[in-house]
Amino acid sequence: MLRDQITQLQTTQFELTQWTNAPMQLEKVAQLNWPADCLFDLMANHNKWPRIFPWLTNVTIDNSEAIIADGLGAVRTCDMGNGMVLEEVIVGWLPPHMYAYAGLDQTHPFGMQHHVGVIICKPINAETTRLRWQHYFNHANPAAMREQLDSSLSAAMQSLINNCGGFVETTNFYKETRK
Repeated sequence: MLRDQITQLQTTQFELTQWTNAPMQLEKVAQLNWPADCLFDLMANHNKWPRIFPWLTNVTIDNSEAIIADGLGAVRTCDMGNGMVLEEVIVGWLPPHMYAYAGLDQTHPFGMQHHVGVIICKPINAETTRLRWQHYFNHANPAAMREQLDSSLSAAMQSLINNCGGFVETTNFYKETRK
């Protein structure tokens, strides 16, 4: 279970293979008119996620086992307001450039297994940032899950574009699967 691995977290690097062997299934890339550090602060502010994701009604953070408050080792609980709740552990934390979260398989309402989301903020210049949002997971029907996740991420990206300015550069779907 991921909670047992929190003590293994590192604050200087992130090794994806420590958290999942699932393939990348979906990546969305957008160019946003915000400096990288400001965009990272927004994406890492869990309390603002309901503004980015309109289907979230509440996000709470449990820092009881966190190495960094609201960051590395924190457990984020996302309430969708319809009885669906998603728990994630922050497993990578390299501000202001990257953070990663891993879904707790036994609580995942969409049946994803070995799910890790990676958010990368790479400066293009002082006022513009390329946001890469990658999702690695296994699923009984990966194509359907990619479509559902793409719809959710498209809405989130549009919310960010409405607030920051910018545009979606690309959506990459990956078809390989491995268990």
